[in-house]
Amino acid sequence: MRRFAVLLALCLPLATAASEPDAGDRVPWFRGSFDDAVETAMQRNVPLMFVFLTDGEQSSEILTDSVFTDSSIIKDCEQVIPILCCLEEHGTVAVPHGGSTIQVCKRHGSVTCTQHQSYHNKAYRMCFGKDTMRTPTIRLVHPKEGDDGQFTVLSESVDDPSSSGMRAAIRAGVKKMGRGLDEKSYREVRECLTRARNEMKRESLVAAWHRLDSAPDLPADSLLGREIAKLREQIMEEVRTSFARGAKKGLVVYAVRLDEAADTFAKTPIADEAKRRLAEMRQTADGREALKAIKANRAIVKLVEKAEAAETRQKWDQAYRHYRSAIVKGGELPAAQDAAARLAELKEDPGIRLVIEAEEKEDAADALYDEGAALAKKGEAEAARKLFERVVGEYGETKAARKARKQLEK
Repeated sequence: MRRFAVLLALCLPLATAASEPDAGDRVPWFRGSFDDAVETAMQRNVPLMFVFLTDGEQSSEILTDSVFTDSSIIKDCEQVIPILCCLEEHGTVAVPHGGSTIQVCKRHGSVTCTQHQSYHNKAYRMCFGKDTMRTPTIRLVHPKEGDDGQFTVLSESVDDPSSSGMRAAIRAGVKKMGRGLDEKSYREVRECLTRARNEMKRESLVAAWHRLDSAPDLPADSLLGREIAKLREQIMEEVRTSFARGAKKGLVVYAVRLDEAADTFAKTPIADEAKRRLAEMRQTADGREALKAIKANRAIVKLVEKAEAAETRQKWDQAYRHYRSAIVKGGELPAAQDAAARLAELKEDPGIRLVIEAEEKEDAADALYDEGAALAKKGEAEAARKLFERVVGEYGETKAARKARKQLEK
C-alpha cells in the first residue's frame, strides 16, 4: 500500500535566485545577490567558490579562455556555488534565458559586469580582510561566517592557470565541506518540501510524508535536512490531531486514513494508535461496514501509483489516464480525491495542461461516439447520424472523429 511520490522537474518548477542564463560552454557563474549565494550554499551544504581575476594577466586570461570552458571543470562546478570576482568592465552581450534574452558580461558570460564587480568587493573583504591577494586566486570557503566576520577557507588555487589545479581545489573544498546537493537535487528537495506542504494544507498527511520520502538523500544536520525533519514532526503532530477529529468526516474516510497511518508510520506510536482505533471500529456494525472501504481504496491507490510512475517518465497522457480511472472508479474514496487534487495540480502547468486537454477531448469524443453507436445498433439511424456529425464537428482531430466519418460514409 506504500505510495511513493514523484518528482516533476518540468511541472511546478521552482524559481530561485540562482537561476542562470544559458551558459553555453563555460562555467555558469552565480547570478543572484551575494546574500542569495550564501543562503543557497548553506541550504545545499556546498562551498562558495570565489574566483578573483585581473584582465591582461596571463594566468587569468588562460583560465578565462581555456579552463572555464573545460567540460570537466563545468561539471565539477555543479558541486559548488561559483562566483566571479573581477573589477574590470567588458561590455554586454544578449544571451538566451527563459524563452527570452538578457544582457551579460561579454567576456565572462552569466553575470553582468556590475555584478562581478560588486561580488569582488564584498568577497575580498570576507575572504582576505586586510591581507593582500594575488590574482588569479580560486578560493573555496565555508558559507557560514566566522566570529571574525570572515569565511573559513577550505581550499584554494593561487596563480595556477591549469584545469588540474582548479579541479584539485574544488575536490579538496567539497571533501572538507562534506556531502552536499548538486543544483538538480537541490531543486528536487525544494520541490518535495513545497508539495509536502501543499499536501498538508489538503490534510493529505500520508501523501505529505511520502513526498518527503522521495526527496534526494542529504545530511540530517544540513539546513534542508533539518527542515525536512521539522516538517516530519509537524506531520506527525497533525496525524495525532487528526485522529481526534477524524470520525467527523465520515467513517469511511476515517477508516482509510487510519489504515494509511498504520502502514506509513509503522513502528511508531502513531501506528500503534491507528491500529488500536481500527480495532475499536471492528466492534460496531457501522465500523465494520466502513472498514470494507479500505480494500477498495487500496485498489485505487494502485492506479494512483501507476499515474505517479508515468509522471516520473513525463508520460503525461498516461498519467492522466490512470488518474482519471482512479477518479471514476474511486468516487468518494480518499485515494480518488487525492487523484483529483493531483490532476488539478498538473493542469497548472501550461505544457501539461495542453496534453491533458487533448486527452479530455478524446474522452468526450469517445463518449459521444459510443452514444451514437448505441443508437445505430438500435436502428435509430437518424439520431445516430446527428451524434456522429457532432463528433466530427466538435472533435475533428480525435480518433473517435475518424471512426465517425467512416460511419457517415456508409
